[in-house]
Amino acid sequence: NNLKSVSPQLRRNGVLEEIQESSFEIVDQSLGNSSVSVARIQGGDKIDLKYVKDFLSEDEIQKLISTCDARNGWTASYLNYDGSVKIAAPRTSSSCPIIWPLVYLPKMDALKASGRLKPAIEDEIYFSWLLMQRIALFLDVDESYIEPLQLIRYNPGQFYRQHHDHGSYYDADTEQRPTTFLVFLSSIPPEDGGGYTTFNNGLPHF
Repeated sequence: NNLKSVSPQLRRNGVLEEIQESSFEIVDQSLGNSSVSVARIQGGDKIDLKYVKDFLSEDEIQKLISTCDARNGWTASYLNYDGSVKIAAPRTSSSCPIIWPLVYLPKMDALKASGRLKPAIEDEIYFSWLLMQRIALFLDVDESYIEPLQLIRYNPGQFYRQHHDHGSYYDADTEQRPTTFLVFLSSIPPEDGGGYTTFNNGLPHF
């Protein structure tokens, strides 16, 4: 479903709540979408939990999805707790990594001159760079701190069990992530089983 038609909602202690429009504040217009707004989530101060609305346009959402579909980029999602990559039962989704522009931008002239740079790949590099810049601006960090973007697809019944995004939680030296930035690209209606992201410690789920 198009997220534009869905009112922002959360479920707290089993009760469904709408995030009131009065809770949102318009953010920096330079983020590329003039309607981007942010609401702080009540009770989420400890982890600085916020809901960001309209960060991507509908066209940008569709472009991300079609990019992965066009190059058959979906593979089984993996776990990486200790630097070793593995497929495991706690995670059953599929993932599509988006090209990391920081690797390719310094080489663009050489790639173009070689004649080996396909238009679709060039377009993905620049599109990924545009989104990374926007995220970095929103988080107030340098672009070099933004990991390669990846899309996650959940088919009916699929899931990612309880986990932590920061490697130190698992005594690992890798995956040191002080901030997680999730963008929901679609919404599953309740009559089709719904879908949600849950936080611990009494925080709501979305």
